[in-house]
Amino acid sequence: MDKLEAVLERLSKKHCHQDTTQDAQPCSSRPVQKQSEADNEIRESMLRPELDAAFLEAHGILRRFQSVSFENIEAQGVPQPIIRQYDAVLDYASHLRQNIERGMGLIMLGTPGLLKTTLAVAVLRRLLETDIRGSGYMVPMVSLIDNLFTMRAMDKVEAAEYERRLRKCDLLILDDLGGEVTGQPWVMSKVDSIITERYNRMLPVIVTSNLDAKTMAGTYGGRIIDRLRSTGTVLRFNGLSLRKCV
Repeated sequence: MDKLEAVLERLSKKHCHQDTTQDAQPCSSRPVQKQSEADNEIRESMLRPELDAAFLEAHGILRRFQSVSFENIEAQGVPQPIIRQYDAVLDYASHLRQNIERGMGLIMLGTPGLLKTTLAVAVLRRLLETDIRGSGYMVPMVSLIDNLFTMRAMDKVEAAEYERRLRKCDLLILDDLGGEVTGQPWVMSKVDSIITERYNRMLPVIVTSNLDAKTMAGTYGGRIIDRLRSTGTVLRFNGLSLRKCV
């Protein structure tokens, strides 16, 4: 609200004092297009929040990925092995609100180090930059299970709020599905529950995984995978890792 008030105050001063001649109209009688100009500037300020580090981290984008965007990926050059997959993800992001309304997500499977997580982050950043209505969250599966286990043992209220966010945000990104320990029944049950509720609410999920479709089906069961595949485009990534040694 502080940001909106600042814009309104600046616009009021601009419009009321830009004409100081005797024939100047009072601010209240200015033409309608002045209000339109004000509306446009307010809308622009609201649709493009300041994506500082704290804001990005609150949506699950941690430091290593905070500079990721489609623009930065293209500036560095899209790697040849994933051009087709990149184009598909960019097309998804270019129609992001429509895909969210339809409950359509993405499933990116295959070899580690082929920018699956990077592309998922780029989609989430596009949502945060351009859609004031959009709420998105990204979480590595290892962290999700650890967070739920820790919160359940220490703070049930916090755990409930965290789980509500996973179930109801506009766009949920589950990074590295299969990277978590799946041997305990409650883990499988929780993953099933979250994906099933989002499926029933028609809320999209973007999944990245180093598993292939067959292994994933064997790990999580046919029902979960069937629901993900019925509401998401499957993109397969194959090739040598593109990660650079540092």
